[in-house]
Amino acid sequence: MPSKSLPEAFVSRIKGQRPDADSFLSAIADTPWLSIRSNPFKTPDASRCLTLADTVPWCPDGNYLKDRPLFTLIPQFHAGAFYVQESSSMSLSVALSVALPQLPPHPQCLDLCAAPGGKATLLLSRIGDRGVVVANEVVRSRAWILRENIAKWGSPSAIVTNKKPDEIAASGISFDLITVDAPCSGEGMFRKDQTAIDEWTPKAAADCATRQREILADIWPALKTDGFLVYSTCTYNPDENERNVEWMAEELGAEVIGLPMPDGFGIETLQTTAGQAYAFYPHKVRGEGLFICLLRKTGNSASRHSETKKKSRPRAEIKESKYGSEYTRGLRVFQKGNDLIGFPSSLSTAMVDVTNALDPLLAGTPIGSLLKKKDLALFTPAPELPLSSAFRPGSITEIELPKQQALKFLHGDSDLLLPDGTPDGWIVVSHDGLRLGLAKVIGKRLNNYFPKEWRIKMNID
Repeated sequence: MPSKSLPEAFVSRIKGQRPDADSFLSAIADTPWLSIRSNPFKTPDASRCLTLADTVPWCPDGNYLKDRPLFTLIPQFHAGAFYVQESSSMSLSVALSVALPQLPPHPQCLDLCAAPGGKATLLLSRIGDRGVVVANEVVRSRAWILRENIAKWGSPSAIVTNKKPDEIAASGISFDLITVDAPCSGEGMFRKDQTAIDEWTPKAAADCATRQREILADIWPALKTDGFLVYSTCTYNPDENERNVEWMAEELGAEVIGLPMPDGFGIETLQTTAGQAYAFYPHKVRGEGLFICLLRKTGNSASRHSETKKKSRPRAEIKESKYGSEYTRGLRVFQKGNDLIGFPSSLSTAMVDVTNALDPLLAGTPIGSLLKKKDLALFTPAPELPLSSAFRPGSITEIELPKQQALKFLHGDSDLLLPDGTPDGWIVVSHDGLRLGLAKVIGKRLNNYFPKEWRIKMNID
């Protein structure tokens, strides 16, 4: 898209903001870079199904791609082997390299504006089962997309919620690390998304800056003293970026922490009155526009901005269960209603507390449902179970399918060509050593249990 299609007010501001405005604006007409980030908990790696180029310099799990594949027709994508993420957004990895070593042994982390899941899955990759990661999205429809992506990533230490920032703060749950990829005017998306250009106005950008401060003020009480907050946007607007960092320092008492961004790759260091922040510009980096800053909540900030008092609440009926442990490794199994869920043993107390407090859409590893009839306990495995890194191999018969048959399964088809000798009962469908989902064989009939909302919609023949 030519730079003349950009809003005049935006072009005028950039020309006043940058001496290299012409090359900056011209770069918005270029083809966007495409990159993926591999899932360290799942093998084989993404190089088996993609043509990888260079590693993203600021994220060891990230790679640029040499071509632009149709991800819908790659079974490994549906299995959570990799996540398609814009490379600049992977700079969260640098902020985490500073913050995580300074956190407690089992930290509680929150990705406040998490959909569709890029930063939350990156955080899960870095923290593993060491800490709890709550991935939150306030928009209900986007929260369900987030839930799908987190379930496919397969980490048992993840929780997905659909709450407003002040609701999380009022719950009494506090966090050692919070990431806020704030809703913004989206200028960094101009190269990728014409809609972002069409919807941009100076007033919309100003409204975003105000809303961002409201979000930060609402969630600040939920951050523990000495905890870290990563603030980022995908815009170039100083009012949404540098000015908000300065506002956090002045009004919330936040301390800005410098980051060891790699040299020689075009990342700009921005000087604010509070400290250093970092910007990714399309004419300088192999990525899209992004702003990022790491802040810490000091003892002074705790006294200047009072903590939200914990509201009393009825505890949900969640209790440890004797059922379901044979399907997982390293998890304690709990029952809520008829549902069995598994939490890493070292995190189980904290995850029960968060589950009780925030009524999540997804908590840990869904194992299945249990229906008791007289003296019988009838177990139905959850669709998410085989996707979890905590799934116990061999607990359910696993069937490996070639690519086209795997795509038919992901499409929701039931006329699959199963290997001879496939037994009746539940089976896990796999491709390339990666588990995709569940089916049930009853004689000559197969029932496909891949969730309808996850299925491939396009024709795969």
